[in-house]
Amino acid sequence: MKRTAKEFFEFYHKERWNLKGTYEERQEAEAKMFSDWYHEMEVGDHAHVTLWSDVEPVTIVKKTATTLTVRYDNAVLDPNWKPEFIIGGFSAHCTNNEDQQWIITENPDGAVEVFRWSKRFNCYKNKSDCKLRPEWRKHYDYNF
Repeated sequence: MKRTAKEFFEFYHKERWNLKGTYEERQEAEAKMFSDWYHEMEVGDHAHVTLWSDVEPVTIVKKTATTLTVRYDNAVLDPNWKPEFIIGGFSAHCTNNEDQQWIITENPDGAVEVFRWSKRFNCYKNKSDCKLRPEWRKHYDYNF
């Protein structure tokens, strides 16, 4: 992939203020920025699937004009990171939930799934409405 998520969002937040034209033209230009970024993804690139508040790492294994086929990868919680809980919520609240560290490895035998480009939502989505995003990440929401 040509740009990391951090690089893209730095570019996006800087450039979106330079857009000219009507509201609709600016919205279209912003959508094109995201579309271009998504379409930079290639076979072999790492990405992640958003499952509401949880995130699963994947590797792109096939690309067509309108689809990306991904293979789910392995992720193991880094033994150096431990969740810290305080009483609250349903039973407890994880205070360091956003600081999670995971060890991610490719899984040649992982489940395979197809994501299709959605013009309406300007992203790749599967049948369950989960979105495919650039960047290899894993996150488990301990507070849900």
